[in-house]
Amino acid sequence: MFAFCALVSSAYQLYELRKEVNQSIAQLNQEKEDLLQQQKLLEEEILQLNTPSYIEQLAREQLGLVRKGEIRIAPKTE
Repeated sequence: MFAFCALVSSAYQLYELRKEVNQSIAQLNQEKEDLLQQQKLLEEEILQLNTPSYIEQLAREQLGLVRKGEIRIAPKTE
């Protein structure tokens, strides 16, 4: 009887351990998918950053640059 109880106890412990491992695997697979998606977005952004139109857009938005002949209108500050 003792051997049977020990066997059942060991089987249950193995079941719980396998359950934890499977949960860890699922979590890591989800993290992997998230990182792959983030990598894809960053690669697309790199391609976009190298286009002249995007460089111009950033220069206009962040540096306030204008094309020759354009007039920059800034909001009134108090």
